[in-house]
Amino acid sequence: MIGGDDELPDATYAVQTGRTPEDPKGPRRSPLMRARRIAVRHRNGGRIWWAAVLGIVVAVGAVALVVLSSPLFAIGHVHVQGAVYTDSADIAAAVKPVRGKPILTADLNGVRARLERLPWVKYAVVQMSFPHTVTIQIAERVPVAAYLGTDNKWRAIDGDGRVLVILDGQPVDY
Repeated sequence: MIGGDDELPDATYAVQTGRTPEDPKGPRRSPLMRARRIAVRHRNGGRIWWAAVLGIVVAVGAVALVVLSSPLFAIGHVHVQGAVYTDSADIAAAVKPVRGKPILTADLNGVRARLERLPWVKYAVVQMSFPHTVTIQIAERVPVAAYLGTDNKWRAIDGDGRVLVILDGQPVDY
């Protein structure tokens, strides 16, 4: 029974603050413990700061990669230089797979390989010009001789003996 006349003290609740009349500031802490607590706080704060910086750098890089490989930077123009004898339809067929693709993810080595498989092309150099242009420089083979085949068609060949073109009539210049 609380608050009754039973001559027993009533229940009270007290909050311990650690302060006593002899020590009004509270219990003393070891200076070593205080220094340790500060060091841990600084170390953890440094890790968080570096993690935040790293996270921001990764996020900016990812956004840049997504933007640069988006259709905003699609290949729109292809300039071809040095093609005299090579058929323009063959060049267009070799370039078609990359036209409209993002310039950073387009397979320019594949274009070069397809061009170098054409009979007249000795080698090709394919370069991207950011943001929408691809420049192709073609070095063609030089015909040095011609011969009449068993099918009565003339063949122009280069210095390596590679057949460049099959003609119905005799070539006029080589």
